[in-house]
Amino acid sequence: VTPLLQSSATKLFSPQHKGRLFTIFRDPIERVVSLFYYLQKADWEPTFNPALRNMTLEQYAYSSLLESNFVTRLLLDKMEAPLEERDFDRLKAILRTKCLVGLLGDGLLEESVKRFDRYFGFSPVKSECKPGYLKQGTNRLSHPKVPAPDSSAYKEMARKNHMDLRLYEYVKHLFAEQASLVEDIGTLADSKQ
Repeated sequence: VTPLLQSSATKLFSPQHKGRLFTIFRDPIERVVSLFYYLQKADWEPTFNPALRNMTLEQYAYSSLLESNFVTRLLLDKMEAPLEERDFDRLKAILRTKCLVGLLGDGLLEESVKRFDRYFGFSPVKSECKPGYLKQGTNRLSHPKVPAPDSSAYKEMARKNHMDLRLYEYVKHLFAEQASLVEDIGTLADSKQ
């Protein structure tokens, strides 16, 4: 398990040792809002910043502390340099050819996990644990909801995460596209039993 796709791939895989990946994506604005409220309290985290404790979400949105296209940058291993259109095209190609994607939210996590199980042939050791992870999670905090899309805080978070938002829209499309792939693999696996 790693968020460092590029550096991990060069160390783990080669033309002789190929890998298969799966990843779960979350709405970028929901992720940023959740991270803000988490980091306000998480003094055990290395990224904890005490200045966040007294900030409002709107102040955070306009501050230099708000992440800018973090998921896109992380997947491309391009944390500092400006992002370009060809970066987005490269990222789409990586996800389309290398990853089975899942989605968090709107009841899609359970569907995503079912797809991963079916595609990779996973069989849970303790199937009674899965509902707990899917319904309660291991790191959930209650916090205020995401602000309305017409609010200035939302607009600023969207502006700073425009590439992540485009990526998320692409991933939703890819998730729908991959449904038949996973179904075909599951049908093939069922016929062999």
